[in-house]
Amino acid sequence: MSDKAQKSSLFRHPGIRTLLRAIERESMVKLILCLALFIAGMTLVGTTLKSSLLLSLIGFFAVLWSLRLCAFAARELHSEDSKLYYILRHQPRRIVWVYAVVTQRMPFGLTFSRQAVLYFKMIDGDEITVSVPARKVRLISKTLNRLLPHATFGYSEEKARTYDKQPEMLRRKKA
Repeated sequence: MSDKAQKSSLFRHPGIRTLLRAIERESMVKLILCLALFIAGMTLVGTTLKSSLLLSLIGFFAVLWSLRLCAFAARELHSEDSKLYYILRHQPRRIVWVYAVVTQRMPFGLTFSRQAVLYFKMIDGDEITVSVPARKVRLISKTLNRLLPHATFGYSEEKARTYDKQPEMLRRKKA
């Protein structure tokens, strides 16, 4: 199997599919929040139009801002339209470092929930984050290791210092 065919088949792997679903979920949450801001702004305009010019203006600007944010969120509603997917598919060598941070909520010492955030650090200093289920981090990371053999995986203070000074140093040589 050629290298290109292998990479193409990786995009159908459950690890990447899980990552893409997480991207879609984040986009949907952004869109819902934008719509909530739109409704709040319209409500504020409608209820204060005759009584307060200042509150009406605030509501009007909230409506305009929400429409702009909705346009951005709607663009990435499908994971294939997201910036991360584009980079993974067409510019994978831009990504030099990938790591996950898992957060546990433990009220009264009982594990209530676990969530993870995947960080994708680019050679140009750009960063993309995606929230994923904590139980799927290992699967996603293993798949990304195969898709991004040049990138460094895992967090350490030393890697953070290296990234701050010279991101290209985090590129693995065997790629």
